[in-house]
Amino acid sequence: MIRVTDVDVAYGDLQVLWDVSLEVRADDGVVALVGPNGAGKSTLLRAISGLVPVADGRIELFGEDAAALRPDEIVRRGFVQVPEERHLFDGMTVRENLRMGAYTRTDDPTATLRDVYDVFPVLEERATQAAGTLSGGEQQMLAIGRALMADPTVLALDELSVGLAPQLARRTFDTIADLSEELTVVLVEQHVDEALSMADRGYVLENGRIAASGTGEELLASDRVRSAYLG
Repeated sequence: MIRVTDVDVAYGDLQVLWDVSLEVRADDGVVALVGPNGAGKSTLLRAISGLVPVADGRIELFGEDAAALRPDEIVRRGFVQVPEERHLFDGMTVRENLRMGAYTRTDDPTATLRDVYDVFPVLEERATQAAGTLSGGEQQMLAIGRALMADPTVLALDELSVGLAPQLARRTFDTIADLSEELTVVLVEQHVDEALSMADRGYVLENGRIAASGTGEELLASDRVRSAYLG
């Protein structure tokens, strides 16, 4: 579905990614991107989303050259990202925020809204409440729910657990595991053990390059990964 080949990304004179190659396949449940802060994980998601240009290399999305697609067209093709910052509309209600997630669709999203409420019942309870008044955990649920309203094939989550209490983070990981039965999740996550334990495959980014790759199980067993990220 997604193939990244020898991709370089730079912000002006500052190069952030070097020769990055990876693949997200149709039979993947979870693909984890892990590594230290500043390694380029979020930049890679932004490049796939069409939000930053690729200086060299190629990104293919569902058989098409991503460079020829606008960000909204990438969403229509089925790649939807939840950024770390969430970017909710604080003054709008929960329901209005969710419906904004369906802006690229031409069909009736009512059934999808029902599905989102089934996944996150608290969003239905808070449907008429302003998004800015929700707790951090509820806002994360809303951000994910809004992305689901676009009916994605691939859901990319950037730093899913940031700011969440451990118990809530655990429940959120369980929800993502359930979602991965129906779609593919690309997960950028600071909790390396959680991410790799869920992952069919994973990639370790360090200093803008792919430092290691393999199944989640293989990476968890790697001495290099364990010493660097699992203590």
